[in-house]
This record gives sequence, C-alpha cells and structure tokens, in this order.
Amino acid sequence: MIQQTMDGVFSNLSAKPRVEQPAVEELPPPYKAAAMDQSPAYYETTVMSPFYAEDEVLVDGLPVGGLVGFVWNMMISTSFQFVGFFLTYLLHTSHATKNGSKMGLGITFVSMGAQMMSGKGDGQDTDVDSDTGYMGNTGDGMQSAQEFMGLSYAVMILGFVIMLHSTLEFVRAKRTEMVINATSSTQAAEANNVNASVV
Repeated sequence: MIQQTMDGVFSNLSAKPRVEQPAVEELPPPYKAAAMDQSPAYYETTVMSPFYAEDEVLVDGLPVGGLVGFVWNMMISTSFQFVGFFLTYLLHTSHATKNGSKMGLGITFVSMGAQMMSGKGDGQDTDVDSDTGYMGNTGDGMQSAQEFMGLSYAVMILGFVIMLHSTLEFVRAKRTEMVINATSSTQAAEANNVNASVV
C-alpha cells in the first residue's frame, strides 16, 4: 500500500519550496570590467518612443514638432481668438503646436490692448443728429479711453510676456532635441568604432 501525503497549499505549485543551503552572495564585477561599460546619457524627462516616427524624440512626454505646426496653431489661435486658443491648446500633440497656440493667445492680448488704447473697444457710440449733423458730446469717449489706458498697457504687457514665454519654451525643446540627437549619433559612431576594432 502506497501512502499519499497531502501538502495543502503547495499542491498546485509546480515548484515546491525545498530547504537548501543559503545562496552564495554575488559580488559586484571588478573595477576594470565595470569601467569598460559605457554609461548612457541621462535625460530625466526624455524618452524615445516607438509609437512616433523612428527619429522622434519625446521631451517632457511630448514630441518636439516643427516650425510649420507652431505657425499653423498660432494662426488658428489668433484668428479665432479665445475659442481658437482653447481648441488648439486642448488638441495639441507636440511642443510646437502647444507653444504656437500660446503665441496666438499672446497676439490676441496685444491686439486687444491696442484696441482699448485707441478707443475702439470702449463700446460708446456718439449720437449723430440726422438734421443738423451735430455729433453730440464726443468728450466722453476720450475720457473713457484715458481711464482704460492703464488696463490696456497691462493687457499688452501680459500678451508680450505670453509670446516671449512660448517662444523660449519652443526654443528650449528644440535645443534639447538637437542635443539628444547629437549625443545619440556620437554614441552610435563610438559603438561602430568599438565593433570594428573588435572584429
């Protein structure tokens, strides 16, 4: 008669735990072997993604994009003002398109400030009498334009700051992309030289 034992919890496992000698502690490699390994370049916010084009580099989780996308989103954002900005900013797919929409917002603020400064945006129309041609009191429009002069300057300065910030962000992303591409090309050339010398 063969006696069967029930091991409960471990009956379904393919590898059952066994009591063995303690594992031998692995030592790190010697210094000469570690010095031969070339360490990669570390960019904290940069990833190479297989979902985009083969040479596309992600900076801060977005591809950099080109000047065409920047100008296109700037024109859309400027043409449709705030609605265009929200649409282009929410649908951006690269640094170029995101900063292009912000550039369009800055241009919108600058044009609003210029309209406020010239008095076209104050909304006050003068009364024209059709019989005499008398235009009524035109001094109120000039007074309201002077009251909004400070606000118009503030809106224009805000627009210029947004334009400068978006331009600098796009240039920073482009420079980071250029540095990464240059670094990867030099590493590839060094690897080819090492492989040629080994062969």
